[in-house]
Amino acid sequence: MPLIRGDKPLDVICQITRDGEIIPIKFRMADDEGVLQEYKVLGYRRVFDEWEKGVNTPVLSFECLIVDHNQKKVVKIQYIKAESLWFHRPNPNMFK
Repeated sequence: MPLIRGDKPLDVICQITRDGEIIPIKFRMADDEGVLQEYKVLGYRRVFDEWEKGVNTPVLSFECLIVDHNQKKVVKIQYIKAESLWFHRPNPNMFK
């Protein structure tokens, strides 16, 4: 699954359990000015999206609770296993 315009590559620190579960701990993402901002993941859950159906490349999706400018937000981050690539695909409906 190639990245599309608007996708933001991420630096992610994660934990992998002995059962192979991936747990995002924190990530860095460029803001609108291109400056890397670091976010600690306060909570997360694995989710699956409609657009992932039929994709041959496994993609893991996580909704992560973060604090951004003193506000709690939920951001979806995704991991393409075959490419070892983390990214965020902005969605105006994603922020709560």
